[in-house]
Amino acid sequence: MKVLAVISRVLVGLLFIFSGFVKANDPLGFSYKLEEYYHVFGLNFLSSTALYQAMFISVLEMVLGFAVLMGTRMKVTGSLILGMIIFFTMLTGFTAISNWFFENPDSGTTKWFAGLFGFDPKKIYYMTDCGCFGEFIKLTPWQSFYKDLILLAFIIIIFIRRKHTRSIFSRTMQTNIIVTLSVAFTVFTVYCNMYLPMVNFLNWQNDNDVATLITCPPDAPKDSVQNVFIYNVKGVDTEFSYDDMMTGKIPTDAKFIDRRDKVIIKGCQPKIMGFTMFTKDNVDFKDTMLRNNDYQLLVISYDLEHARKNGMKKVAELAKEFIEKDGKKVWGLTATTLDDAEKTRHEYGLIFDFYNTDAKMLKSMIRSNAGLILMKGSVVIDSWPARSIPKAEKIRKLMAKKN
Repeated sequence: MKVLAVISRVLVGLLFIFSGFVKANDPLGFSYKLEEYYHVFGLNFLSSTALYQAMFISVLEMVLGFAVLMGTRMKVTGSLILGMIIFFTMLTGFTAISNWFFENPDSGTTKWFAGLFGFDPKKIYYMTDCGCFGEFIKLTPWQSFYKDLILLAFIIIIFIRRKHTRSIFSRTMQTNIIVTLSVAFTVFTVYCNMYLPMVNFLNWQNDNDVATLITCPPDAPKDSVQNVFIYNVKGVDTEFSYDDMMTGKIPTDAKFIDRRDKVIIKGCQPKIMGFTMFTKDNVDFKDTMLRNNDYQLLVISYDLEHARKNGMKKVAELAKEFIEKDGKKVWGLTATTLDDAEKTRHEYGLIFDFYNTDAKMLKSMIRSNAGLILMKGSVVIDSWPARSIPKAEKIRKLMAKKN
């Protein structure tokens, strides 16, 4: 049992440190995921502080990871990590089951639970990943749930052995280490929030070719689809396959409701899905932008009203030189209505047009409002947050270096 407890401490400690670091590196991205959960549970009033919660949880995970490794204050540490993993296991389990209901709305099991709890399975908020490891590793809710169950087993062992665990450091040294680590991790995540993630795991990172990420290769596997027929059988909507129809398994008194295409096996999914650039007339300029082989700047702001003002002023200065002196193209991407975007354009004296893009997509491009992305054709060259918009001369040197 003693050896098993040591192994458990090492595994749990390292995983908590890794998980906390990935979140602390991208606190804004983690806060977006928290907001999604608050939406699911009807706790939208907590969204206003989601960023601070994200930063706190990230630091706490890393500190607890080191505390477990060192065997520090195990009565408190053991209780905290057990409480966290129970909460996370319940959360990922709920999300996984909800997703299953959403994917199988006509299942008898789904209908039984829907009737018992009074929910519409087709209106459940669908979550593709839990955000456990940020953008670095995407786990489905079911994968996250199984991961948490395994972690729970290890943490229960740690909790049982907590009173028998002794640290190799003195009590004073343990306190000094924990305080130092807490300060260092807090500074790290605050810096990453003020600027950009120190390690960029987003799809719009340097050297990525966006044109290749928005599509699947020609030989990639496609969705395997099966025709499903819905019949009402004695008051219950029931799925039947084409074979069921041909072999006469559908009751003669059943009433036809609908025919659907059901995905049996999912095929290739592009890494970047749903990227668009619409004008007021609903014309998509996405392909035009990606086919422009010259250097170009993307100004990203999912919410122009709350974009950093100093950053927007610097964007206006940079864009003016980039367009007039360098003869390059600047594109404005926002989720704000284009009528309101036009007001912002006049307010800052911006000499480029804005196009509508989904807010979630914009948040996945750069963790800043506003943000700047330099591209050559469809390849990302570099990006900057609103706090550090570069001068035109720096952009010119970067372009010269790449040529």
